[in-house]
Amino acid sequence: MNKFYKFLLTISSTLWFLAIWVVWYIFNLPKYESFKFEISIWLGCLITVVVPVFFSLVLKIFIRFLSKEDIKNVQSCNLADNEFLPVYLGYFFVALGIDNWKLLIVVYVLILIFTFVSNTQYFNPTYLIFGYHTYHAETEQGTQIILIIKGKIIRNKNEIKNMKFYRLNDTTYISRKVREDENE
Repeated sequence: MNKFYKFLLTISSTLWFLAIWVVWYIFNLPKYESFKFEISIWLGCLITVVVPVFFSLVLKIFIRFLSKEDIKNVQSCNLADNEFLPVYLGYFFVALGIDNWKLLIVVYVLILIFTFVSNTQYFNPTYLIFGYHTYHAETEQGTQIILIIKGKIIRNKNEIKNMKFYRLNDTTYISRKVREDENE
């Protein structure tokens, strides 16, 4: 399931590339002087933007089926949100420069492949909207891991102790805050 889930995460993190292109395409359609046409354009754009958000929400639901991990003794924890954002902004600018759907498909497939093999699919810009942050952390053994944690930005590595994580792969984990009355 992890490979399949990894592939779905890759699609989820790159769907914004397609959404930006579709919105660009819709606004570049020949214009008609009609209120219905204007409503159709805005409705099409809204639906296009909602698709990546919905896909990310669905994947978020399936996190609970991944293996649970306890990560207690983190030596360091550094915010990494800003490292990935320029990559996705680059995708947006590339999408705006593509003027036909055939080239779009080729470029999207290449981005999908590179994102899948590079393990950057775990950074999903939509999760920023959901309140998640990405961190580079170091374990007691000196292993570098990626933690995806929902909530306010962590300023102290000890804040990680009261969280449960789900393993996305050997070096990437996503959090789930545990309520005090919950036994896990």
